[in-house]
Amino acid sequence: MPHDTRDAIVDFVRDWNCKSDIPLSLLLRWVGITASKYNDWKTRFGKVNEHNASVPREHWLTDDEKSSIHTFARAHPLDGYRRLTFMRFDIVACSPTSDYHVLKAANLLAVSSPRPSKKGTGFAQPVNSESLQ
Repeated sequence: MPHDTRDAIVDFVRDWNCKSDIPLSLLLRWVGITASKYNDWKTRFGKVNEHNASVPREHWLTDDEKSSIHTFARAHPLDGYRRLTFMRFDIVACSPTSDYHVLKAANLLAVSSPRPSKKGTGFAQPVNSESLQ
């Protein structure tokens, strides 16, 4: 519900509760809202609906900071993200976790190449020298 409508309903109920002898509970029943909803709307009176929206934080990294992280990582390709974080503390100050997320989004993390799996190649029985005689 838009905040203007919500505030108008709260004003209407307040006005008629003061002007008449009608109990608040009866007014709320006629309007079609519960007492808990009315009390919630009273506490949020005059405020814009901001619930369930992503709110940008002051401590989030700007695009300039992210690009300087990318540039520094490209200049030092052999260092890991934790080492990069502490090497460039005077350029951009952020946590290693933030550094990891920025570098991962840009595909700049060093990819470790594990040995290929031997799954599905079967099992070779060990050769027993006694069984060959």
